[in-house]
Amino acid sequence: MTDADGGEICVLHVDDDADFAEMVGMQLRRQNEEISVVTETSVDDGLARLQTEDVDCVVSDHDMPGKDGLAFLRAVREAYPELPFVLFTGKGSEEIASEAISAGVTEYLQKETGTDQYAVLANRIEQAVSSDRAKRALEESERRLSTLISNLPGMVYRCRNERGWPMTFVSDGAAALTGYSADAIESGDVSWNEDVLHEADREAMWEQVQSAVGADEPFEVTYRIETADGEERWVWERGRAVETTAETEVIEGFITDITTRKERERELREEREFTETVLDSLDDVFYLVTPAGSFRRWNERFAELTGYADEEIASMNVFDFFPSEYHQEITEETRHALVEDDVAEFEAELEAKDGERIRLECRGRPVTDSDGEVIGVSGVGRDVSERKAQERELEAFASLVSHDLRNPLNVVQGRVQLALESGSVENLAAARDAADRMERLIDDVVRLTRQNHEVGDVEPVEVADVATDAWDQFEADGSSLTVETVRTVEANPDRFRELLAELFQNAVRHGSDDDEPVAVRVGDTDEGFFVADDGVGIDPDRRHDVFEEGYTTSTDGTGLGLPLVERIAAAHGWTVTVAESEEGVRFEIAV
Repeated sequence: MTDADGGEICVLHVDDDADFAEMVGMQLRRQNEEISVVTETSVDDGLARLQTEDVDCVVSDHDMPGKDGLAFLRAVREAYPELPFVLFTGKGSEEIASEAISAGVTEYLQKETGTDQYAVLANRIEQAVSSDRAKRALEESERRLSTLISNLPGMVYRCRNERGWPMTFVSDGAAALTGYSADAIESGDVSWNEDVLHEADREAMWEQVQSAVGADEPFEVTYRIETADGEERWVWERGRAVETTAETEVIEGFITDITTRKERERELREEREFTETVLDSLDDVFYLVTPAGSFRRWNERFAELTGYADEEIASMNVFDFFPSEYHQEITEETRHALVEDDVAEFEAELEAKDGERIRLECRGRPVTDSDGEVIGVSGVGRDVSERKAQERELEAFASLVSHDLRNPLNVVQGRVQLALESGSVENLAAARDAADRMERLIDDVVRLTRQNHEVGDVEPVEVADVATDAWDQFEADGSSLTVETVRTVEANPDRFRELLAELFQNAVRHGSDDDEPVAVRVGDTDEGFFVADDGVGIDPDRRHDVFEEGYTTSTDGTGLGLPLVERIAAAHGWTVTVAESEEGVRFEIAV
């Protein structure tokens, strides 16, 4: 989600053992799917990666050639003082640990055997990043609130920087905050340390304040207090040392009640984590757009589908994602939904960042705030591109099959009727030929429809070996094959063999008008390879038609072989074209 606190953790792991680094990355991912790991094998490469990668935590070995892990730590601390750094070393010692702590290491772990160490490492990374993010989030929150501090309800105080925090001045707001009067606190009848500060928070609060005072910096602390009637409250305090003499230091500051905020933060955090988990688990796009069309919320699927970063989507309008021909329909559906408190439904082509068009089926409803005011339309968009493509293919196949099967079916019916009436065996022979054509057509349709748009596993294969194998799988009827290629391609061997077999079969069946044998050649081109024959060729004006389903120049052809070739090539990411040739047909496949 765009407004999430950020669950993913990017870890830079530097270890001169690349195999071990890769294994650590897999183990960390196994421990926490939110952890992603990038690896480098030297300190210099690690420092270079930090300049280009948005890294949340660094994990480094110590004993490495050239610069070691401590040198890396010092360089990181100089450039990125707050970046969590975990020294994960196989050669540990008290001296190394001491130097690492002095240099500002976040965590120090020694490599062990077994997989339990990766759970510990993942936990330390999570804690370090969580602490860093919480710190940065708090700093940002406090920066925004700094201009409002003076107007917050609470108490202003002045005290000596001593154990017990003796107060010399307390504002009237103390009574509402603590239940004790300002006079009682100022006189010492009520001890701020003993009577007000929660016992469990006293030492931590003292240490934090002393650290800031020692650095001549203001401090901000959050802790618990107990009121006069025993109620526990959370407070937030900001102050600094304003006077320092030989005898004492004086602190002035402001304290306000943040109990409600603490409770609400916890509730909101739980609610948002649940909501975001649900929405980001959807396969469909989720969106919330304002009446003006700007985006308020969206899920990870939306960014994934469009290819835009969250920062880009935040500045875009809904019409930026759809071509102009869909704008009127979207506007009318949205206006109708907002005015009538009804459903907005439309189907349109979303244009991704890379120019790809994705067919979306969108359905949404108006959303109101706690006051009942409409703040926009929230809905989901489902990618129906594959379904639409399947529907178009189904329609095309239905048309093709109904057309091409009807003629041979009529022949079968007519010839059988004639055979029944006349007893002529010749009529049955003609019916059998028509039935054979129907069987070929059905076989080709089945093979074509079974070919999906995914090629499966690929591997390096020799074009020459697959070509020879494919040629041996069917009757060549005296035709010959010459293989002149030395190219190796990344392909699924079975699908590639089927592609070549279809091209060979096309050459042998359709290369000659009088069933004369043809010579088939396979050779290399600059971009891939070719399959050519010396047959009768293809009319140049019809070359663009040969890959259309159902197109054939033969009386007994089905017109599905070359479309099958094109589909297999596309599944590999290849293109197949009919090239110019002085004789016969030449198919060129660019890989």
